[in-house]
This record gives sequence, structure tokens and C-alpha cells, in this order.
Amino acid sequence: MGPLALKLDERFTSADYVTWDGDEQWELIRGVPYDMKETSLYEQN
Repeated sequence: MGPLALKLDERFTSADYVTWDGDEQWELIRGVPYDMKETSLYEQN
């Protein structure tokens, strides 16, 4: 997936989304990609 390496003000479409490779899950909200990695408030190291 490439958005992290791109300009922060760039917007994406669902057509862009389907071209991203990898096992990561992303959600587009108004064209901004958000990493949907599962996290927990109770994560232990």
C-alpha cells in the first residue's frame, strides 16, 4: 500500500483502494486512508 509515502493532503477513491496490495486493512473516509489495524487499549508488552 502506498498512501503513507504520499502527500498528506492527497485524496483517494475506491478505485485507488482496490489497487493497493498487501494484507493491511484500510478505510477511506472522505478520501483519507485510515489504517484499520486492530489495537487494544489494554495491550501488554
